[in-house]
Amino acid sequence: MLLELIILLTSGSLLALLVLVLCKIISDRRALIKFKKLSRGLPMVPESNLIGNHVSALPFRKQNCRMLKRWHEEQGKTIGWLKGSRFCASTVDLNLIKTFIQDEPDIHMNRIAIGLPCEEFEKSIMLAPKEEWRQLRRAIAPALTPSKFKTPNVMQEIEGSIRKLTEMIDRKLDSAGPDYLFEVEDLVQKYSLDLVFKSFYKQDDIIDFDDPEDRWIKQMDDSFVQLQASSIARLAVSAPIISRPIDWLMWHFTSIGQGRKKVFEFVKLQTLLAMEARKQLREMKKHAQETNTKLDVDNFVLKDGTRFKR
Repeated sequence: MLLELIILLTSGSLLALLVLVLCKIISDRRALIKFKKLSRGLPMVPESNLIGNHVSALPFRKQNCRMLKRWHEEQGKTIGWLKGSRFCASTVDLNLIKTFIQDEPDIHMNRIAIGLPCEEFEKSIMLAPKEEWRQLRRAIAPALTPSKFKTPNVMQEIEGSIRKLTEMIDRKLDSAGPDYLFEVEDLVQKYSLDLVFKSFYKQDDIIDFDDPEDRWIKQMDDSFVQLQASSIARLAVSAPIISRPIDWLMWHFTSIGQGRKKVFEFVKLQTLLAMEARKQLREMKKHAQETNTKLDVDNFVLKDGTRFKR
């Protein structure tokens, strides 16, 4: 009796899975046909499979920047593709980009979820939906004004990160042979992350961004590589219905999840610290004014003894 029940449940699960896969294949193929018709001859990404012309495969490809560049060279400045049954496009047409970003910024605001099994990325500012992004933009705009980014500490970090990047490129090229293939996007990704963390989350004795052997930094680098090479992450992107369970499994039981936890907890801790520092800074400014003492607003000690440095 128990064996029959197990067989019945297994058969039912397999049948349900087969139906879901078939429905997805049909849905995505119909979307591909419809997109070709509606786009009126827009060149398509020259790859196709049972689930359509899938943009989701691109982030997981090796040399993906080079592949996208080649597609644009072969197909044109603007090319179409699908994310499942949703229409997408990639463009390097500067006039079209200007239209989206400068002329019609409030019309073209929606971002498309990539479907990575990384909840903190899917819910980040980069992928905030239209109305939510409108509110976020108003909230963060004052902190991103040109005057703020011209302050010495931010400019010093930017200049320092650029110097590190160019020095790394020089060292790579000096030691490489004539057939060396230089993956510049990997270095840019790493140093962009370095710059973000140094500008917004720089604190004493937590992470040594200037030490390439720092355990925390190496773990972040490894996490990018591991996620890109993960078969289970590719599966989650191709089948969003299982993305959330896979995210839970990866978070709790994989080395990628351990690295993500570390980044997440660090950002959360430093954000809370910055909020507390902002509150205490008002009192400290008032006290410094009353006592006619000098206060370094970019480097001071909180009431609990924590040094806040921004």
